Amino acid sequence: MDKENFGLQITDEDIEWVRTIMPDIELDECRIQILKNMNSVDIHACPGSGKTTILVAKLAILSRKWKWQNRGICVLSHTNVAREEIEERLGTLNVGKKLLSYPHFIGTFQAFLDTFIAMPFLRSCGCPVNIIDTDYVLERRWKSIRIKKWLEAHGKDKYVCDPLELPYKLDVKLGTGTATYKNVVKAVTESRRRGEFTFNEMELYAAKGIDSISTLAELIQMRFPVIFIDEAQDTKKEIWELLNKIYEKPLYNSFYQAYGDSNQAIYNSYEKMEDVEYFPRANALQMLNSKRFGAEIAKLANGVALDKSNMIGEGRPFSNNNIQNTIFLFENGQENIVVDKFAELIFRSFSHDELEEYQKYGCHVLGMVHKIDKEMSVKNYFEEYNPEVKKQTPNHLIDYFWIAEEQMEKKGELSLKVEWISKGICKIMRKYPLKEIEKSSSAFNSIIKTVRPENREEIRSGLLEIMCMNWKTKNEWENVIDQILHLLSDVIKYTDARKDEFLFWDGSEKPEEYTKNRNRVNEKEYENESGDKINIKFGSIHSSKGRTHLTTLVVETKYYEDNLSSILPWLSGKRPKLGVRNKKRLKCHYVAMTRAKGLLCLAIPRKSVSDQVRKELENFGWNLEVV
Repeated sequence: MDKENFGLQITDEDIEWVRTIMPDIELDECRIQILKNMNSVDIHACPGSGKTTILVAKLAILSRKWKWQNRGICVLSHTNVAREEIEERLGTLNVGKKLLSYPHFIGTFQAFLDTFIAMPFLRSCGCPVNIIDTDYVLERRWKSIRIKKWLEAHGKDKYVCDPLELPYKLDVKLGTGTATYKNVVKAVTESRRRGEFTFNEMELYAAKGIDSISTLAELIQMRFPVIFIDEAQDTKKEIWELLNKIYEKPLYNSFYQAYGDSNQAIYNSYEKMEDVEYFPRANALQMLNSKRFGAEIAKLANGVALDKSNMIGEGRPFSNNNIQNTIFLFENGQENIVVDKFAELIFRSFSHDELEEYQKYGCHVLGMVHKIDKEMSVKNYFEEYNPEVKKQTPNHLIDYFWIAEEQMEKKGELSLKVEWISKGICKIMRKYPLKEIEKSSSAFNSIIKTVRPENREEIRSGLLEIMCMNWKTKNEWENVIDQILHLLSDVIKYTDARKDEFLFWDGSEKPEEYTKNRNRVNEKEYENESGDKINIKFGSIHSSKGRTHLTTLVVETKYYEDNLSSILPWLSGKRPKLGVRNKKRLKCHYVAMTRAKGLLCLAIPRKSVSDQVRKELENFGWNLEVV
């Protein structure tokens, strides 16, 4: 593919075609221009503007017109949201199937860097790559350090074994000649010789590969002449620097476009958030009209937006034309009453039909701090709150079996049960590999693709048999483990794996108690006199990223100081000078305040709001209610 024969164009006919496969897409002139743009440009999109929908539409058009068999489109993000949306919207269509397979790549930054840069570079240097897993690798390194008294005394843990820079710059204030420093270096060196790497190390080796091999950037451009980046505001500066090195000299008419919103840059924990310096680039295209909410919520959220370009709310109105976006002022100790008042307001604000229609979006309570050991967190508003309820990485293989059973009972789909158990098996395959596990969008397919081709039918049948075995007593469980390890003895180191606590019995002969604990959800149910019901869900602001709610209550929490109380001037439309912590608070609360379609509320201690501030908040559009 040379520079002359690339250069795809998106036409009016393409726009009309994409309307036929995505009939719910809303395309105004702004969005049509973004679809047609085939240059290196960023798209700065406000919450609810449908940026991922536009990206999916553009990908569908390009997939339909793509004519190269060994060069593809690349879509990168921190999660697989873009891939999931393509699967949901286009999965049954040929354009969707093409996008999800070679030569295209749609996945995470980590998978892209590992597959196309770091792993080939390491292997070219004679280094094996057997496992990439931060927690597992660091645990192994930490356990192998013989002299770590000084480290433990100074609050260091396994993460000291993850170098800040290559080859061995460590997060310790020790001389490189000390015994302790040398012991950590030895642990890292031996681990790498075994082919064990952390995610951070793979990023570092990807950068080293680009710097070391002059032709690598050109090869990647040739392989992926078009790159799209979703949720660009959350991309680390190291990744931007790497991408800019690859695409700084465009070849083959190659380009990359980044989609995101700099106001929502909260991907890292609030202790570590950094300013967005690389996004958006100059002359970015703007999508500032939100279809999620109306003008009232847009105005309130604009108050806490760091970006001075104000979004416009174009969401459809509700039957109640006077929904009151409310700040609840409460006394200390009355936090739980705030949630009761929020529920009452929800019932007053929406009709029975609207509560039914928008049930899937839900009613949510969000806080910037949700850990239960903090002075003021989400738990203050709901005593039963458990921040670990939605933990996505079970500690034992048996947890995957419990989740598989629950999913099967809940949705009646055998495929969900198979996939959850396969995820657990893949984890032990990665920890004790006899060969590298093959990647696939399905854990079950990863297992099948990893084993020898001549054994695949036998393995497939054996796995399905295992998934139907009894496993709820200790003896039954031991039998299941033996079956798994014997079946996959060509890809798992049996002796090492059999000793791992991950496979140990950690169940109960009274599964109803275990299941009850696992099913515990951070929700509280309310019912009004008319019989309408709502479930109010509790969580962190970070957990709400990218989601749409019917209603949102953002509650006061504490990080050094009270978070909402610290940003009161912005909540009334003022823009005083910013400190570092308030900049972080504004980003977090901008995310929280842009989730709701219909009703936005805040909860702030009464003592923090003077009479003058009350007037300013009311003048800006807030309704105030004293609890």
